[in-house]
Amino acid sequence: MGYADDTAFLMTDKFPNTISELLQQAMSTVQLWSDGIQLSINPQKRAIGSFTRKKNLKGLKKPTVSRQILQLTTPVRHLGLILDKGLTWKE
Repeated sequence: MGYADDTAFLMTDKFPNTISELLQQAMSTVQLWSDGIQLSINPQKRAIGSFTRKKNLKGLKKPTVSRQILQLTTPVRHLGLILDKGLTWKE
């Protein structure tokens, strides 16, 4: 069994529900691919960040991978960068 790391998805849209659908499709595709080649995606290293100035993300559904609901995390760490919600670089 191998491990995959340093993967990121960027979804943009005006509507949170569209972002949710796109993200779930991408996560499902990666899960099918990784299962097919016997790679494991570490559940402790999964993070979802929302980068917006909007206060209300009504309609944003959390995606699932391997029957686990992924939680929104702030800040998000990726490749040594710390990304906060507003991308202010203060953290």
